[in-house]
Amino acid sequence: MTQYIKADGLVFPYSDRDLKRDNRNVSFPAVVTDENRASVGVYPVTIADKPAYDAATQVVEQSGPQEVNGAWIAGWTVRDKTADELASDRARDAARVQAEMSRRLRLLAVDYEDAERETWATQVKEAEAIKAGATTAPILAPLAAVKGRTLDQQADRVIYLAGAFAAASGAIMAARDTLLALDPIPADFTDDLHWPE
Repeated sequence: MTQYIKADGLVFPYSDRDLKRDNRNVSFPAVVTDENRASVGVYPVTIADKPAYDAATQVVEQSGPQEVNGAWIAGWTVRDKTADELASDRARDAARVQAEMSRRLRLLAVDYEDAERETWATQVKEAEAIKAGATTAPILAPLAAVKGRTLDQQADRVIYLAGAFAAASGAIMAARDTLLALDPIPADFTDDLHWPE
């Protein structure tokens, strides 16, 4: 979409609505042409191609239009980000990495209801107690009976699953820490290549 400038006051961008508001005494056709606009000092502006820049450390901003050889051109200015902008980017990206870690941790336990997960610590304590010689376990005993396991087998199963969950959780948290140690944090931080399988 072409943008326009009102040359006498350097108003940019200048819309057809602005044109008609500022020129109430002029009858414009239904489709306003560049020739119609030029008759009241409004000209098209060519927007230069955006230059290459490093989005992690730089900002590109559109410059005001300049008249060059009778044509209006809006260019770009590339500048380094300020310390505040870099800090803000870092904080935003760190929060996004934390959110991705949380999402991946939730996926580890997606097949279990919250109420069941709340018993995991107690199940592990009972399993450790059984392995240490205890013979009763209020949670594990009925689970073992229903699943056709001995109490010792159920304890082994709980300890195995708790260890696997801890290892997977630890790997996800370590991936988070690795990402947070990078400067800048990669834009593709959600990609599986940065996280354990």
